[in-house]
Amino acid sequence: MRRSPQRAQQERLDLLDRLDHRIARSVDYIETHYCDALTIAELAGIACLSPGHFSRTFKAAMGVPVWAYVTRRRCERAKEMLLTTRVSIAEIAYRCGFAKQGHLARCFKEAFGVTPAVARRGEHTPRV
Repeated sequence: MRRSPQRAQQERLDLLDRLDHRIARSVDYIETHYCDALTIAELAGIACLSPGHFSRTFKAAMGVPVWAYVTRRRCERAKEMLLTTRVSIAEIAYRCGFAKQGHLARCFKEAFGVTPAVARRGEHTPRV
């Protein structure tokens, strides 16, 4: 069952309310800049923490490392675009912050169990 965009956004807002304000700032930044080339130093600066402390604090708060979270968000956005637009998969990869279409395909399959092309054709329901 697909979550509506409004429900997904509300879930993210609820999560931000529960997080340490420094980590919440970085999560909010990731949500609005997921397509950019992000660095740990940049995200740590947003959170006003050293890169090492930021990485440890982020993982403790979110349950996953920073890059796993960023990659997952990029894949989720790519899935939304695959299902709602006719933009090429290569363009979706670029718009979602992946350097190459192959990187999107690898991460997408790891996240959802199917490739972007299969998800777009609707042959399999991607796992959530």
